[in-house]
Order: sequence, then C-alpha cells, then structure tokens
Amino acid sequence: MKREILCGTYGRGEGNGIYRFFLEDGKLSEPVLFCRIDGAKYLTSDGNRIYSLFSNDEGAGVAVIDPAGNVVSSLIFEEVSSCFIGYDDGLIRCANYHEGTYSFISCKNDELKIVRKVVIGKGAGCHQLIPYKSGSIGACLKRDEMYIFDENFEIIRTVRFPEGSGPRHAAFSDDGRYMFVAAELSDELFALDTDDFRIIDQIKLSESGVPAAIRLQDDLICVSVREADLICRAKFSDGRLSIEDIHSCGGRHPRDMIVSDGYEICANLQSDSVTCIRDGKVTSEIRIPQAVSLTIR
Repeated sequence: MKREILCGTYGRGEGNGIYRFFLEDGKLSEPVLFCRIDGAKYLTSDGNRIYSLFSNDEGAGVAVIDPAGNVVSSLIFEEVSSCFIGYDDGLIRCANYHEGTYSFISCKNDELKIVRKVVIGKGAGCHQLIPYKSGSIGACLKRDEMYIFDENFEIIRTVRFPEGSGPRHAAFSDDGRYMFVAAELSDELFALDTDDFRIIDQIKLSESGVPAAIRLQDDLICVSVREADLICRAKFSDGRLSIEDIHSCGGRHPRDMIVSDGYEICANLQSDSVTCIRDGKVTSEIRIPQAVSLTIR
C-alpha cells in the first residue's frame, strides 16, 4: 500500500519547512518541499489538513495547511514554540516544554482560537498532550508527572512516576486498558493500568539512550532512542513488559518515528535523514535537512 508521509524540519531559513514523500513496498520516494514554513518541529494530520507548529520573528504558534501545501490560517500565541501538537475533532492540543504550559485551541472551519492555556510552571517540561476519554492527558517530564484533564480542561488527577524518570510520551493499548509511557530521563518504558493508573511494570530500554517517540504496531511497543540511535521493540503480556529486540535506527538522533504496514520510519535529526526499517534492516533512506517530525496523511 502506498502511504503519503509529511516530515517537519527543526530550523528556520532556506530549505526548511515540511517535506512530502511516499512509502511503498519499503521504498521511500524522493522528498519534495511541500510547505515553506519555519520551525515545523512537530506536526499532525486529520487525513486532509496538516496542523503544524511554527515560529518566526513575531513569536510561535500553530498553522493549518491545506492539501496543496498552503497555510490557510495561523495563530501566534507563544514566545517560545511548543514541542508537541495534536488534533482531534476540532481541537488542537499543544505542550510547551520551556514555558511549562498545555494549550487547547479550537479549530473550526480553519478559524483558530485559544480556548484554555494551563500553566504548570516555567521549565516544567510539558512534552505531550493527547486525548483521553472525554478529556486529555499530558506528560510533564521535569515534574515526573502526568495530568488528566476533564472536558472543561481542568486537571482532575495527577499520575506520579518515580523521581528522575521523566515521562515524555505515552500511547494507549487498542482497548484503552493500558497506557505505555516512554521515560526520557531514566531510559525506561512503563506500563500502567488505566483503571487506577498504577504502574504495573517498568523495563530499561538501553544502557545509554534517551527515549523519544513511542508507537504501537500490532503487539509491539516501539520506542525510538536518541543518543544510542536505536529502536527498541517491547511486548506486553500477562502484566509484564519484555524486550523483543533492539536494532539501529539507521541514522543519528531519531527524534520522531511512525509505524506503518510493518515498517518503522525514523526522522533522524543529526544525520539529516529519514530511514525506513523492517525487521531491523534499513530498506530505504532519504535526505531531509534537520528532519524532526513525521505524520501520515
């Protein structure tokens, strides 16, 4: 099956923006510049439009991009850019690592409006904000906590992790019963029961790495690990985590990763590359300057 993939880049200036390429039978097509925009360090798609972070001399914010690569609306609401953006049913969610905030932005008919900004604290390390039931759940790396929000964007519960673990990104099992969390500072993977959000198991991913993205693929939990330049694949069975295999990401500093049709696609920031991997082997590689974020449309 042919998949359209968009890749955001970290910096500003010539050559930066969002690139477009395709995955088919393990082969990545040559990338083309899809949208000229600065600071597209995280992006997502609803299958039609692209929602991207951006930054310029006036500040930082979010942009809505149409299927042709045109910015149809944008909103500047921060001095320093968020590090995460998600979209679901007319609501954009952003997490800002440096400012320590979670932002909820309405997006109806491409009109952007801030609904609520929740301040945790300067430098708190807010790193992800994703849907959970009728509300949201956010990871806060520097506080070793995750926060559950209700539909009114109020924090109704705090989930605490071991000191120094640094929860970065999370993903839910298909049935929603379990949450898996990649912890950046302790280089661990956690499994939590969503009935009471207690930690039921945790496992070390590598000896010297820094976990980044976490994705679920069939019965595998896939985590990209920076510094060590690895992809760790784990399984969860009978309440226990176990490492299935560990292999190279095919580049340096795999900041983001997506999975599709049995392939892992990695955005490798420090090697300016995107790699496609299957069963631990690189099947294709393309060059994209400062590749940092990926989404399938």
